[in-house]
Amino acid sequence: GTHKIGYVPEDRKDEGLFLDQPITRNIGVTVWKRLSKVGLIGDGSENRLVARYSDLLGIRAASPRQPAGQLSGGNQQKVSLAKWLAAQCDILIVDEPTVGIDVRTKAAFHELIAKLADEGRAILLISSDLPEVVTLADRIAVMGELTIRGELDNDHDYGAMSQRIIRLIHA
Repeated sequence: GTHKIGYVPEDRKDEGLFLDQPITRNIGVTVWKRLSKVGLIGDGSENRLVARYSDLLGIRAASPRQPAGQLSGGNQQKVSLAKWLAAQCDILIVDEPTVGIDVRTKAAFHELIAKLADEGRAILLISSDLPEVVTLADRIAVMGELTIRGELDNDHDYGAMSQRIIRLIHA
């Protein structure tokens, strides 16, 4: 069958968001076809969509019409993720999802990624943050110089896993 794939880029400002556009546009862009009636989307549909994902992800904004560029880094990342959750993607690629966000938002992201995986979504996490990888991943592929150096089943023992990963990095 067909699978929907979403991509949350590391560079949310240049690749993940329309910074001059409101939150409603940024989240709604992946579902316009589904929401539209004869090519038009009512504000009510977009606002309900934004309210749903703002609540789910804890997006803090003055209004759904606030431009994404005026949000904090963590809230921008949440909007970038909300866009693909709204699209109901089966496979979600998240590239360095917690770079540049505060510790509390990082922990909330980790909880959300784990929840999505528990719900059956396939998550491909690209991260150079070793604790993040060991916390979230079931399987780990270590890459270097454009090749996969090795694959590991994650036992979530940080000490042992980090040593195994570092050995593969330097192999």
